[in-house]
Amino acid sequence: MARKPKFELEPILVNDELIGERLASLRKVRNITQGELATLIGITQVMVSRIERGSIQLSVDMLIRFSQALGTTADEVLRSDPPNATRTPLRLARRFKKIEALSPEQQNNIIQSIDGALKMAGVPPEEDEKK
Repeated sequence: MARKPKFELEPILVNDELIGERLASLRKVRNITQGELATLIGITQVMVSRIERGSIQLSVDMLIRFSQALGTTADEVLRSDPPNATRTPLRLARRFKKIEALSPEQQNNIIQSIDGALKMAGVPPEEDEKK
């Protein structure tokens, strides 16, 4: 039977959020479900839920795992400014990493395809695309 602690620490708030709530905010900004995050970290969805609700305290190891899975840093999780909604979504970041591994010619082909799709969608070209 687990011992009851002699004293209880106050929860740490970051920008008026508990750390678990902060993780949930970061996850939602990136459009990742609890199940997807759990798979990326290697834990269960129930455990992600408990951490986000504050039922389980986050260890440093798990903070690093969450940060990596969310494509961010422990610093962003712990600092007091709101989560960055403009950060590159995880699914795009993974694709960019794969594209970076290709040859320059293959990269140019993909960029031309993307530029064509953006043009069809009515998105104006960037300055370097106008040349």
